[in-house]
Amino acid sequence: TNYRECKKKKSKWYEYFFSIKKILDMKLIINFLKFIGVLALIPLCAYLIIRFEPAEWSKNEFLSVAMPTALGFFCVVLICIRHFKKEQFTKVNFFRTILFSLALAVILHPFKNLIDCYGIDISDLSTEGITYYTKVLPLYTLLGPLLEELGTRIMVINTFKGKLPNWFLIISTSLFFGFLHYSVISNFMMGVILSFLFIRSGNGLLLILTHFFYNLFSFIPREYYVHFYMFLLEHIYIPIIAFIAILTVIILKKDMFKALLLSTIDKNR
Repeated sequence: TNYRECKKKKSKWYEYFFSIKKILDMKLIINFLKFIGVLALIPLCAYLIIRFEPAEWSKNEFLSVAMPTALGFFCVVLICIRHFKKEQFTKVNFFRTILFSLALAVILHPFKNLIDCYGIDISDLSTEGITYYTKVLPLYTLLGPLLEELGTRIMVINTFKGKLPNWFLIISTSLFFGFLHYSVISNFMMGVILSFLFIRSGNGLLLILTHFFYNLFSFIPREYYVHFYMFLLEHIYIPIIAFIAILTVIILKKDMFKALLLSTIDKNR
């Protein structure tokens, strides 16, 4: 009996040892450090450019903020370029991808704005759209979604998928995406949704189009929808119940949701 008990204790110690060894796996640590290094390139490039930018740039919001960050995204894309998968953009069902991304943007726009507007008095909200970006509409709606999705999600997840846990990639890339914007919480939640959809479907075009449609909706003057959003916030149980209902449907009908998501990609891919 004592021998068996000693053997059991010994086997437990072996299990603990190998579990610790697995946690401290050098490959995992190296991949984690590489991951941090890749994402750190974006703020590092932006900082260096801002630090040494010409004085004329500081007078222009686009040149002083957007351009340095965009170059940071571009650096990440160049570093991860060998993990670029053309089939994530070409071997997809374009019609279904457009419809899915449009529907997703329609859902995300009020959901994200409800989070951003929570606790804000309606008189403090501007009723205009993003008028200060009107002159650079193509850059904001086309170049912005393209570089942001490639630089913070698609290329990064392609590079480290299988090397780091999926949940870690979803949370970390979404946190990073959130901190790159003024509204951290709402952009983090948006990032979680987009990262999850990308990992499940592998459809890179879906992310870029969703981001494109969302940015496009941002140019709609708030006077058309702000009062409706404020009404929902005064009756906060409405969006909460709606969110729980949608989440419940996705959970209960997950096979149907998965089939709908996978229908956006080519079956022969």
